[in-house]
Amino acid sequence: MPLQARDPWGVLAIMALLIIMSMIDRLILALLVRPLKADLDLSDVQLGLLFGTAFAVFYGMMGLPLARIADRYNRIRLITLAVTLWSICTILSGFANAFWQLLLLRAGLAIGEAALFPAVHSLIYDLFRVQRRPLAASIATAAAPLGGALAFIAGGALVDSMSVWVDQGGGGGFRTWQIVFFAVGIPSLMLGLIFGGVVREPARVARADEEHKVGALEALRGRRMMFLWLLLAGGICQVVPYAYQAWAPTLLTEKYGLSMSQAGISLGLVGALGAVLGTFLVPLPVMRLYDRGTTSALTRLPMLIVAVGTVSFALGPLSSSVSMLLAAYFLGAFALMGTNATVFVSMQRLAPDSVRATLVAGTLLVSSSLGLGLGPITVAYLANAIGPIPRFDIAMSALAVVTGIGSLVFFWLAGRRLAIPAG
Repeated sequence: MPLQARDPWGVLAIMALLIIMSMIDRLILALLVRPLKADLDLSDVQLGLLFGTAFAVFYGMMGLPLARIADRYNRIRLITLAVTLWSICTILSGFANAFWQLLLLRAGLAIGEAALFPAVHSLIYDLFRVQRRPLAASIATAAAPLGGALAFIAGGALVDSMSVWVDQGGGGGFRTWQIVFFAVGIPSLMLGLIFGGVVREPARVARADEEHKVGALEALRGRRMMFLWLLLAGGICQVVPYAYQAWAPTLLTEKYGLSMSQAGISLGLVGALGAVLGTFLVPLPVMRLYDRGTTSALTRLPMLIVAVGTVSFALGPLSSSVSMLLAAYFLGAFALMGTNATVFVSMQRLAPDSVRATLVAGTLLVSSSLGLGLGPITVAYLANAIGPIPRFDIAMSALAVVTGIGSLVFFWLAGRRLAIPAG
């Protein structure tokens, strides 16, 4: 029986699973660094391009056009096509035998995933009554860090088990990394086809302000630069968390001697817990102070939190203890992911009705583009430039300091503009 608006929670459950699968397909590459370097002779810089820059370019380039398609056309078909595209690209990655092939497939994965979030949030608006929308949106948002955690926890165990199986003569001639790509891509494809087969497009709810929209520049009036500084402040503080996602598994296995399964479980649990708690808890005091009339709290309190996260991410990789590194990862993820969530909430609170959705979408776009585009590739360059033996610990620490200072500067600039009345 087709799922329609009368069963919105069932539709949301499948969409949350799709978000989880998208994160697994996106992040599994971080756990395949060693076998890909060995079998395809890939460099750290090439892997950084695959994990971050190539994905970010196409994800960012296609995000807004696909969001416009979601606003105008059938979103169920869009999601089904998107999931099919990224799943096939993930599966075909298992057949790649050169860097350029993985690069093209990574671009296809990014294009597919770029359609998912805009379409999901558009569907939530039409599936749920106004009182239920915040809860539904929170569930969809929380699915992303949960998918990230599962990518490391289940992915690490999968890589280790497949390695043992292949070493014992199994796998039918396929390498470990090939089997892993198949194992994560096929379930995504099946779930996407199920979604397209059982879910029907709901009727669109008319927006009350549809007839009263004005141009974005006119709506923002004298605060355009403030919103720009906020976008950059929130986006640049995501560079280090994305760099950790790409290279922390390698750091834990090479510097501390953990197995990929141990590294995946540790990073998955710690990172997800820090990110989820930060996303929910950090914006609360900021908004509470703002509602009480302390306007400067929108920038000053995030500056303090960014400083804490920067110090944590800078010191963690230099520690000789795995426990200290994981503690720093938790605190850094809590602080910087929470700061980015605060920017989202600030955009919703400060933006005029006619451009609120655009600014929120822009915040996601800038965060993903800067974080993925700069984080993994910069660490790879720095680690290999330091000496003949790549030093990912020093590279990650240095990147944390530089991006932390940048985020503080942008928040300071936004605070100066915040004092200027709109109009």
